[in-house]
Amino acid sequence: MPVLTFLRAFGCSGLIMMAASGASAENLKEFHARDGSYSYKYPGNFRISTMFADGTGDPMGVTASTPENGDVLIEMYSMNIRAVKDVTEQTMEAYAAQYVSDLTDRKTRFVSKKPTQMFGRLAVDMTFDEAMVFGTSKTMRTRRIIATIAGGKDYFLICLYRNDRTQFAPACETAAKTARLTKGG
Repeated sequence: MPVLTFLRAFGCSGLIMMAASGASAENLKEFHARDGSYSYKYPGNFRISTMFADGTGDPMGVTASTPENGDVLIEMYSMNIRAVKDVTEQTMEAYAAQYVSDLTDRKTRFVSKKPTQMFGRLAVDMTFDEAMVFGTSKTMRTRRIIATIAGGKDYFLICLYRNDRTQFAPACETAAKTARLTKGG
């Protein structure tokens, strides 16, 4: 299933973004996937985000969303491996191209990519600008996808935050760098 179809099927409530940071190791908390397959750390000023806005449903990730911050979410998903079977320096371009192809449309523009680490493996950190239109108002937000292949699956961490709220970027990096595969992952 292409990533864009998957993400659209879950809509904004299915995404979790991380926020504010400069988080020290002392105030980090840990998010555990409901199925126990992975975990990652996040700043203590975030809270668990659930499937539904009223706080019910399964935990989906973490959020620092407020009226002042706007939507700030971090969430991780996995899917079947597609054409690229492993992330290496040689395959990084083709691997990132799969995501760029899935995610770019008339409202979403690819900005950049760079190598990083997730699960202690080479990963790709991709940044997209996304236009959010509400009536006559237009807001830009950053969608970061940090992705790698591990344990026979394609894992991707999604971080969303308004373009003018770049203080949330370090929380995304913290989640990716502290992500661990656990049982079944």
